[in-house]
Amino acid sequence: MDKLHADADELGVAILAIGNERGSHDKAKDKLAGFVRSQGLSLPVLLDDGSVARAYGVGAVPAWVFIDPHGHVSQTLTGELSYDQLLERVEKARQH
Repeated sequence: MDKLHADADELGVAILAIGNERGSHDKAKDKLAGFVRSQGLSLPVLLDDGSVARAYGVGAVPAWVFIDPHGHVSQTLTGELSYDQLLERVEKARQH
């Protein structure tokens, strides 16, 4: 994820990770912070109370929402994607 974040940043595209909140906010926040540390992630990671998932129609994880430079959703996908598949979609969103 960090490599994709760095490569996308060079293209002017932002990559964010979003963790979903389960249980109390404080426990979810602590659990997410522990995951970020254990994975050594440097990209921005947000904690969603469910409102972001609802706004983008995300019902399963992992989910990928590609937003073009104008702020419009260019594509939403669920499931695991390879680095090359993700970078291809980043490029498409950038050109959209």
